[in-house]
Amino acid sequence: LKVLVPRVPASRRPRSPKRRGGTLFGALVVVAALLGSAGCLPCCALAGVPKKSGWPGSAPAASAAALTFGAMDPRVACRALSPDGRTLASGGADGAVQLWATDTGAVALRIEHPGELTDLAWSADGERLASSTRDGAVRILSAAGQTLRQWRAPQFVNGVAFSPDGKRLATGEFRVIEVWDADTGALLGTAKNPSAIGRELDSPAFSPDGKRLLASSYDELMVFDASSLAH
Repeated sequence: LKVLVPRVPASRRPRSPKRRGGTLFGALVVVAALLGSAGCLPCCALAGVPKKSGWPGSAPAASAAALTFGAMDPRVACRALSPDGRTLASGGADGAVQLWATDTGAVALRIEHPGELTDLAWSADGERLASSTRDGAVRILSAAGQTLRQWRAPQFVNGVAFSPDGKRLATGEFRVIEVWDADTGALLGTAKNPSAIGRELDSPAFSPDGKRLLASSYDELMVFDASSLAH
């Protein structure tokens, strides 16, 4: 299933900041309904939606105190919050994964990780952290920083996501989403971009029941049947 995000001519685009992202948000709502997520969009899907309180009819939001995390690589490329909210993982151009305690902002662990990082994702139980790099390396790390499994995808990897049960890992690559066995690193299946003009697929995300797989590509959103992916 493919959802197109319509392009609006520049002369007709609304200038009000309150309406920016409305078209994309509407498309994401459609995808959320298809995924059966009870109106809750995947975090990666919400990354491009303005996080503002200025929606029409909404009351002004109170300002919240922010905890600043320092000493990060100046080019932070990815971050992922653990399911319990206690640990923030970050990675960037220096190739290191840093785990931060969210209650103090202090670095709890630094994991040296060769290659420029592109994405991070926690398993639902918070016991494992998946990482990907520009050279196609994929790693499964323990919460304590040990490398449990690693393999190399055939091309650049720009996104990773665990299935809800933690048994599969999806990687977003050029024109394809690949699904791997998270324990062995074996390739389980591949979903190809059905578009005539193949573009990279990113922001993979499983539905809560693990039966569907969401991906995005430039101006398209796609939903695949995860159980029927061909090897």
